[in-house]
This record gives sequence, C-alpha cells and structure tokens, in this order.
Amino acid sequence: MNRIVKSLSLLVIPFLFAGTSYAGVDFIIDWGTNGKASEPNYNAGTHHSTAGNVLTVRGIIIGFANNGPFAALNGNGNEYTVVLGNMTSLGSIHAFPLNLTSYSGGEFWVYEDDGSGAAADFANAGSFSDGTLILHGPLSDVATNIVDLGAGCPGGTFFANWLATDGSLFGLVPGCAGDIDATWSDNGCTAVIPAGYDFHCNGHYGLGECPPTATEESSWGGVKNLFR
Repeated sequence: MNRIVKSLSLLVIPFLFAGTSYAGVDFIIDWGTNGKASEPNYNAGTHHSTAGNVLTVRGIIIGFANNGPFAALNGNGNEYTVVLGNMTSLGSIHAFPLNLTSYSGGEFWVYEDDGSGAAADFANAGSFSDGTLILHGPLSDVATNIVDLGAGCPGGTFFANWLATDGSLFGLVPGCAGDIDATWSDNGCTAVIPAGYDFHCNGHYGLGECPPTATEESSWGGVKNLFR
C-alpha cells in the first residue's frame, strides 16, 4: 500500500506545487529605443567610468510580451516607465577595442501612471516615478561594454540580473528572476542623447526562473490521506 501511495504522490505533487512557466517568452517588459542613462563624471571621450560614479537608467515602456505575465497591461491607455538606479561603478577596464565597466548594487522600479501624473519626459526625471510602483527588486551582475574600433560609431551592451521582491503586481511574478539586456551608446552617433544624460539604450527584461508556487497547501500526511 505504501508503494502505491508513493507512486500516486508523484502524480499529485506536481499539481499541488506547480512552477510558473512562460515558455517561449523572450522578454516580459520592453522599453525599445526609449531609454537614456546618466552617470555624473563619466568621460564619453575615453569611455571611462570612475569608481564611485552612480549610474541611473530611465526608460518609457513600449509594451509587454503578449504571452507573458503582464500581457493584460497592453493597450489599457496607461503609461509605464522603468528606472534602474543605485548602480555604483567599480571603474572601467580598457583593452582595445573593449571598454568594460562593472557596477555593484542596484535596484529597479517599474511604474504605472494612469494619467494622474506627469507624462514621462527625460527633461523631468521625476516624471518616471510619479505613478504606482508595480514591480521592484534588486539588481546584480551589472556591467556595460563599449566597443570602439577607432572608426564608425562606438557602441555596446548593458547587462544586469533582476529579482522581483515587491510591488502591486508582484503576485504575477512572485520571486521570479531574469536578465536585462540593452544596446548601449555613449555618443550621439546613432541616437540623440539629451542634456543631462550620458548614454542611450534600447532594452528589455527577459524572464528566467520563477520558484514553485503552492496552489494548495498540503502536508505529506494530507497527500497520503487522499488515497485512503
């Protein structure tokens, strides 16, 4: 009898503790080309970030994956913005043609503005965070790279890992994690960089893993009782 219970439990437990899955979703949040970043004391001429500089990224979200957790937000008329902040430079390393910078710390915030706040405007930093906080969490492994071959337009990438910890829509991605990938440019060769900013970026949030979520609380004894 015990062998039967244990065998049946292998069929039941996956239904009691099912992980969140969004197979085939390449990104869940996309800010497209609507991203700018600032880092006081950054030297664009040499692509050098001095240790201790603090990087902040702001973006206007253009959409959410149609088969992702935030799909219902598409087309509802609200404005969505993202802020990545508190990323502290560890200094740049230069090895032609690469210009690499790592950052410690960091957090991300995603906001929803139903129209009661100011429209997002890069000239008004506060307009990116005057809505409802729908998702927030820490960043890790933040790094940028600018490739400069000495001719053409220097450009590169931004990368970070994210972990969701709170926010009004945290329940859609409880404890989920993923990465943030973006193109990265510190010159106006390919896109306009307005006053007060040092970088242009085109990025999105990828969804990696979500922890198993108990759909019904049950003890091992409760599982066994199902077959008695």
